[in-house]
Amino acid sequence: MEPVFINHCALNKKNLAEMAKHTRRGARVIVNICSVLLLLVALTEYFVIYDFSTAFFALFLGVFFFAYVQLLPRISARMTLKRYQVLYHAEVVSELQFFEDHVLMQSEQSKEHIELQYAQIKKVIRTKNLYLLQLGAQLILLTDKTGFANGASCSAFEGFIRQKASRAKFRFPRRTRVKE
Repeated sequence: MEPVFINHCALNKKNLAEMAKHTRRGARVIVNICSVLLLLVALTEYFVIYDFSTAFFALFLGVFFFAYVQLLPRISARMTLKRYQVLYHAEVVSELQFFEDHVLMQSEQSKEHIELQYAQIKKVIRTKNLYLLQLGAQLILLTDKTGFANGASCSAFEGFIRQKASRAKFRFPRRTRVKE
């Protein structure tokens, strides 16, 4: 049986950071709201109550949390890349083969072969360069938009994955559309 789609995706810093950024969206929003609230507290303390030490402390915390949330995807990607470098001594490239009834994930470096059913896919997220197939909180398959073999198009893949992973939630923002 031949796969319908074959995709190769390099697990490099750019792709891992993009994955981390888009899968932790809820936490990012909550921390950003808290940062804005801390900045409002700082302004209130400084201009209304005239408590300068509390104002500077709240300002410091607001800026710190905002910066931390912005840097977290890159920090996470760097840590993952270090782990891959220690384990495999090379850049990891995953290959996803999409068959009619299952997905086969292979990695030449780790010698893994994992077969997954489409019903296991909980969420599909389209980003600027990737499709993220989320199977759970900790397992995400990266599919590179430019990594399809045999000239397969992203729109054909989107239609296919919508049909096969019918239980999954789809998050396809308009700004991430592919121009073909």
